[in-house]
Amino acid sequence: MFINTLILAISSSLDAMGIGITYGLRKIKFSIFSRIVFFIVSFTATTLSILLGNIIKEFVSPNFTTFLGAALIIGIGIYAIFESSNNPKDFDFDNSNDINNKEALCLSLSVTMDSLCIGFGGSMLGINNYLFPLFVATLHLTFLLIGDILGKNLVNISKLPNNIWGIMSGTLLIIIGICKFL
Repeated sequence: MFINTLILAISSSLDAMGIGITYGLRKIKFSIFSRIVFFIVSFTATTLSILLGNIIKEFVSPNFTTFLGAALIIGIGIYAIFESSNNPKDFDFDNSNDINNKEALCLSLSVTMDSLCIGFGGSMLGINNYLFPLFVATLHLTFLLIGDILGKNLVNISKLPNNIWGIMSGTLLIIIGICKFL
């Protein structure tokens, strides 16, 4: 259960790396407060999705919850792959090259959308309800910051396709979902 929880958290957080790289290449900064906002929103949203999944799980059969959870994770994986063809949204609304608290709130809500569905579906598959939100919030923030550092310091990183992290994330989710069907 621990490994499944960690793998789902990693797969739902990989797109934050791509966003971090994009912002790092553009020299956009994340203040400590914007990082805190990012962490809190990721944690709270993921926790709420797990709670909702657990409530629904009480009213349907275990076989159906396993099927629904796996189907949701596969669906999010497919969506992540198709969505990765779009350019990352620019959340530096005031063009200050600094992500303020409001911009961090919008950015974290955008990045957390996948985690909402993954948390909902994962709760039906039996992920660790306590560790998953903590893993997701920590990994979102970590991958965002690693991407930011890579983008700022490695000139060659810009040669990677912009959508690589979304494709990797989506593929990993599809594999996890298929394994749950087996």
